[in-house]
Amino acid sequence: MPAFPSLEDCFRQGTQARDEGRKLAENPYSLRTPQHREWAAGWCSTFDLDEDDDPESMRVKSGATDKDGRLDDDEGPISG
Repeated sequence: MPAFPSLEDCFRQGTQARDEGRKLAENPYSLRTPQHREWAAGWCSTFDLDEDDDPESMRVKSGATDKDGRLDDDEGPISG
């Protein structure tokens, strides 16, 4: 069974992805996992909001799916 990357590695991967111009939606980790959260935190850590930026526009919209096609409906944890 493959080992999960450390949360520090996920954060660094997110930072690197942002530096490479990848989008926040390209997070490779399943929603609602610590790895997804840390990758996104790394990506966002390199982002400076301007006065005109709308942080709400960056949120995952209800009904969005993760990379496995599972619905992110804010109904609690996704069971496997």
